[in-house]
Formats: sequence, structure tokens, C-alpha cells
Amino acid sequence: MLKEKISCSCAVSLTIDGWTSRATVSYTTITLHVIDKNFQLDSYFLQTRPLTIIHTAENLSNELELALDEWKLRKFVNLAIATDNAANIVNAVKLTGLKHIRCLAHVLNVCVNKGLKCENVTGQLKKVRRIVAFFHRSSTAAARLESAAKALCIKSHKLLQDVETRWNSIFDMLERYTEQNDAVEATLKSKDLKFKDVESIPTTEEGKLIDELVHLLGPFKTATEELSTSTHPIISLVYNVKKLLLHQLHPTAQDSHAIAEMKNAMRADLEPRYADSEPFLIECTMLDPRLKTTTFPSEIEKEEALKVIKEQMTSIINDDARNVPPSKNDIIVAEVKSYMSEPILEYKEDPLKWWREKQKTYPVLAQVASRYRVMQGTSVPSERIFSTAGDLVSAHRICIDQENVDMLFFVKTNIKMIE
Repeated sequence: MLKEKISCSCAVSLTIDGWTSRATVSYTTITLHVIDKNFQLDSYFLQTRPLTIIHTAENLSNELELALDEWKLRKFVNLAIATDNAANIVNAVKLTGLKHIRCLAHVLNVCVNKGLKCENVTGQLKKVRRIVAFFHRSSTAAARLESAAKALCIKSHKLLQDVETRWNSIFDMLERYTEQNDAVEATLKSKDLKFKDVESIPTTEEGKLIDELVHLLGPFKTATEELSTSTHPIISLVYNVKKLLLHQLHPTAQDSHAIAEMKNAMRADLEPRYADSEPFLIECTMLDPRLKTTTFPSEIEKEEALKVIKEQMTSIINDDARNVPPSKNDIIVAEVKSYMSEPILEYKEDPLKWWREKQKTYPVLAQVASRYRVMQGTSVPSERIFSTAGDLVSAHRICIDQENVDMLFFVKTNIKMIE
């Protein structure tokens, strides 16, 4: 049934990621994303296969090649795959010849962690963690904090402890700390509370640094949440998200030394990302009716993107041997010109729905758009599969046969096909 859906699809793309079961067996999971003739986007679990050999680029490439052949995916134009930034999987995709898309969520995670490792920042984080841990250990301190918040007319919220491996939890900890800062200081200054680590109480300057950290990381948190929760492919957002976040990292005269150092570290990591795929990202952006008027570095980049799009339109017309109009160039020019003059779609609207409704107006350009709109900007779809791994490969099923793991995942995640 899935192979039938694939054969009837106008465009497909893939995401891939790896995980390890409770039995310490390594698996690679591939998810499939398809757009049909009605511009309906669907995602399916394709396969989870054990990888018992060394995870070299060559071995991962072989796994990908087997999947492409088994599911007959080579016939699709512009076939792309989204992965994280691990060197082995990046090189594996290169060996297959597929178009590679780096997971934007992973890119932002690496970028932020670069900044958080700056010496002045790590020192401040340790102090905040010690204070938060104190309130988590002491019920008396927690009760005093709640009373202090009420007395200061601050909405009472429990302080949040971060998970050091998840930067967004660090942001949540800092944001909550700044919200409760006055109540925290008032509570810690109580002489009978016996808070011994007084050196951890932020000075005025350190308090400003915490506020600056929240201000700097806020847009990164917003972008990450948008990427992780979006129900639509976010590939057309990548160009603009990177541009806006780089602007956020632009140094200002008001930056403290710690923030300036952090911005430099993050900018140095983010700026070169996607440099080799920027023309492709511009093409994706221009085929999003919400973002087509984005300001690009120069008119040259825009014209180059339009040139590639028109070349694909020409190929589509030529492939339709039954009906190749003599004025095909006029058709292409007319469709592109009309599309570019359309009113901008509101950001909250669904670009796929827009293209679905405009298929008859732009019959050729819509086919090109489907090839781009099906692409994923993150490997989140594969990672979501891992959330069910604990249920299927639980402690009670630790000895489950590896082939059955694949079948269980397939049935659980693709049940919608027969509902």
C-alpha cells in the first residue's frame, strides 16, 4: 500500500537519524514525506534497520542506497534528505548523490552551545544552578520564595532546574530566574534561612548579564520551538531564520564583555552554515508565497534562483511528450511573472493550501513547487519516531527480534493508511 502511494506521488523527500535500543542495538530510521497530485502532504515511517557494523560514511551510504532501491525512489527529481550534522551521515548523503539538507534545529543547538561554553557565561550558569538547586532541596526555602513573590506582587512560579545537555532548558531556567529575581534575592537575604553559598547570589552586574542572556537567546528559543512544532515543512524558512538570527548576533556598543564574547562564538559557528546550499535555499524561499519577496544579498541571487526554477519548468513541459506547446517559453515566463505579482500570503496561512488552490492557475510552476515544498528542513520527523521506541522496545521487550522492531514501528506509525 505504501509503495502504491509512493508511485502516485508528485514529489518525495526523506529524513534519517540513528538511535540505540535498550539492548544497545543501533538502528537507522528513515521517514518518507510525499506530496500527491492534490498538494496533500503526508509523512510515513519507511524503515528502521539495525546497523551492527561501524557507522562509517560508506556503510551508512550503503544502507541508504538499499532503501532507495527497495522503495524505488530514484525516479524522483530533486530527491532530498534531511539529517543532523554528524560528519559520517553528511558524507554518506554525498556518496549517494542526494540533495542534502542540514537539520536547522541541530544547527541552532550547536550554535547556542558554542556560546554557552564561553568562560564568563559558564561561571554565571553555575551560580544560578546552585541557587535553583538550593530551592529545590529545601521545602522551607521554596515556601519562603512563594511568600516573597506574593509580597512583591510577582506571580509565583517554581524555579526551573536545567538539563545541561538541553540548551533550551538552560534558557527556561534563566528566564524563570529573571522573573523571580526580586523574590529570590529577598528570600536568600533572610538571616535564618542558612543559605551558605552567598557568593552565588548575583551582583548587580551579574544580574544584568542574566537579563542579557535571556534577551540574546530568546529568538533562538522561539525559532527552535517553531521548527519542532510546525505541521508544515520548514525548508523555506531556513534562509530567513539564519539571516534574522545572525542579525541578533550583530555586536552593539551596549554589549557587555561576556555577551560580546558569546555573540562572536555563536556567529562564527552559524555564519558558514548552509554556505554551500544558499542558492537552493533561495529557490525554496521564492516558492513560498509567504516569503517570495524576501530581501536577498543582491538581485543576482534572485535572478539565478528564478533561472533554476524556469529550467525545471522547461524540463516538465518537455517530459510531457503528448502536449509540448510551441510557445512553452511564453507559458513559463507568464506563470512566473503572474506568481511573483500575487499578493503576499499571511505567514500564519498554509502555503501548501495556497498552491493546492492555485494549481490550475500555475499548472507547471505548481509541479516545481511541490518538489521543494515536500522537503524537510529538520530531521525532527525521524526523531519523533524515537519517542515511541521506549514503548515498543521496552524493558519487557529487550530481546525482541530486530526484524520485528522494524515491523512494529511500521504498523504503529503507518496505521493511518488503513484507517
